[in-house]
Amino acid sequence: MVVDVNHGFEGVPHGAVKHLRVLEQVPRPWAARCKELFGDEYDQQHIVISKDTHLALKVQHGIVPVESDGSAHFVVPADVNIFLQALDADGLAIQTERTFVDYRPGEIRACIGCHETPESAMRQSGLTRGTEKDPPLAFRRAPSRPGPQPGEKSGQRVLHYPTDVQPIFDRHCVSCHGNAEKLAGGLDLRGTPTQKFCASYEALVPERRKGDQNRDLGLLGVVIGENHPKTGNVEYLPAGSLGARTSVLAAMLSRGKIALADAAQQARAEKLAKQHADVATQLTPVEFLLLANWI
Repeated sequence: MVVDVNHGFEGVPHGAVKHLRVLEQVPRPWAARCKELFGDEYDQQHIVISKDTHLALKVQHGIVPVESDGSAHFVVPADVNIFLQALDADGLAIQTERTFVDYRPGEIRACIGCHETPESAMRQSGLTRGTEKDPPLAFRRAPSRPGPQPGEKSGQRVLHYPTDVQPIFDRHCVSCHGNAEKLAGGLDLRGTPTQKFCASYEALVPERRKGDQNRDLGLLGVVIGENHPKTGNVEYLPAGSLGARTSVLAAMLSRGKIALADAAQQARAEKLAKQHADVATQLTPVEFLLLANWI
């Protein structure tokens, strides 16, 4: 139960959040360290999940609505690591929760909003809104169950680059970015397998081993490496600091839905958008959402 998701969202207009996406982080026990058996390792990952971005598999359980007053009331799976994303009307993440919470069967939890502190929760409890006489809109109905995003048959699925993202490149990009003799812009977007990933993934995700935070943003934008939690990536980040809202690739294909805060990156996105206007037009909303979700 969320009283007002807008609480703690600096710089985000009230009402911008339309849905919450419910996701799960799959645990990685020490027993997963099998490099001695398979040689399948990358930096601190054994077995490899990503190129120094996500440390564990992510499972999407679906989206739930946010009411006009910012409230939400929904159920989540029990006994798994749950985290949330706040989404705008286009399904793009405004903010991503970077920690997770486990819920026991039958457990009920409530929060004031994002980045709640004990002090703010106590202050909010004294307000007239949110009392039994004036409950938040979402609390006046039965809880929502996570459902599919627009264009999806099921809300529950594993986020998987080979099946979510690569088919998009195969349909729209490899005609120019798949000719081995002349790759447009030197960018290879084919799904050709590499030792651990594939050609397109290797091309899009810049190298960052040993926790180096200073790397070219490339086309993806700001990426947090979960492999190195002690390298300064645990501080609070304002809404829009990660993901598609920092990505040149997402912005150039968004048809104006994403404006990057970094002026140089925005200029680059606008230039590439003109060069790839046909691709942006052909890209379906479902395809764009799959790509943006992965980023």
